[in-house]
Amino acid sequence: MCTFALQQTARDSQDKFVPEIIEKLTDNVYVDDCLASELNEEKAVSTVKELTSLCSEGSFRLTKWISNSSTVMKSIPPQERAKDVKDLNLDCEDLPSERALGVYWFVQSHTLGFTIKSKLKPDTKRGILSVVSSVYDPLGLMALFILISKQLLQNLHHEQKDWDEDVDSKTHKIWLKDLTLLEDIHIPRCYKPMEFHLFVDASNVG
Repeated sequence: MCTFALQQTARDSQDKFVPEIIEKLTDNVYVDDCLASELNEEKAVSTVKELTSLCSEGSFRLTKWISNSSTVMKSIPPQERAKDVKDLNLDCEDLPSERALGVYWFVQSHTLGFTIKSKLKPDTKRGILSVVSSVYDPLGLMALFILISKQLLQNLHHEQKDWDEDVDSKTHKIWLKDLTLLEDIHIPRCYKPMEFHLFVDASNVG
């Protein structure tokens, strides 16, 4: 219902705002997060103001703003900024990390990354599945790494291992050791104007 009301606000306000701003609201809001990008700071400052005004047309309040630009952040009233930047000295202090849709955005370096909360789990099929499922990767950035442990689970299933049967797997132990290293990987959020080529071959396992 909330999403419908937000979309209806955009439709009802088409005569008051430029199509680009309407599109920002209709195409860049996920649940309660608005994620939008601009090519320069001046445009970003304008977008913040216009989006705030557009949302207020439907009695929605956009708040908890954060940007990798201190210029943009200075244009936003402190009370409307994200919690960790409200009292930040934007002239000399680094911007913090922020979670968006479960992915960590390291604002200062403008990169995406992971924070791993590794808890000891039993070396069983159930324990392995629990650890694998704890790595939240909706963009598939770590798919190749996670695939290793998924292959292990697949093999354990073929071996008809019980969910709570002890598993002595060197592969899993190495994988667990490497898991914490994911925190050292930061991926540039913006890929423009780079060009990518992808080559894929079929596989029986993934």
